[in-house]
Amino acid sequence: MIPNLINTLVGLVLAWATILHPTWVERRFLPLGAFALAILVLALWARRSDPARWFSNVNIALAIALGVLSLLPLATLPNLTFWGGFWAGCLVPTVALWAALYRPAATTHADEAPSHRVGAGAATMNKSAMIAACALAAGCFAGAARAADPAAGKARYETTCVACHGPTGISVAPIYPNLAGQKQEYLVSTLQQFRDGERPNPIMAPMARDLSDTDIANLALYLSALKP
Repeated sequence: MIPNLINTLVGLVLAWATILHPTWVERRFLPLGAFALAILVLALWARRSDPARWFSNVNIALAIALGVLSLLPLATLPNLTFWGGFWAGCLVPTVALWAALYRPAATTHADEAPSHRVGAGAATMNKSAMIAACALAAGCFAGAARAADPAAGKARYETTCVACHGPTGISVAPIYPNLAGQKQEYLVSTLQQFRDGERPNPIMAPMARDLSDTDIANLALYLSALKP
């Protein structure tokens, strides 16, 4: 139970780190690789005591996939790394919590050992395990609504910002700042200030007026991942 509970926490941290600080995951291979290694070690540990080994086998497979993802050129694959990290962060804790709360069915004969086969356990699945795992999955999936989309940010940038700030985030004139590689939190704060009138600017105010919070989050994620 202990390794599964720890893996639940590790997966949740991965999911929310991906949502709240996507550039941290997307711009460096170390975070994903470290999470993959931690999940793999914990899943192998849990495999020794899981009542049904498919629980730990699923998390082992997810850890391996995450490890392979960490070796790819992340800066060129923002969508893949973001959603890979996010879904791994959702599925790992769901499976781990399910395994921690799962109780297999016992055989009807007193002289027989309890069956650890998946089919027998699934027949009398502990309801609290299912409810807890489903609730955890729902909470993780709800975070997708807050997750920024770099592809949408790129599309918005190309229709709104590229004329002044350049196709790669390098401005076309000295009076305009470079945006490539700028910190995500700074971009969000600055664009919100332009939009809300807290930072008056005759050029940026009309550009930012129609931006939603989602648009700003998408733009900030896309621009922060560009190479300056």
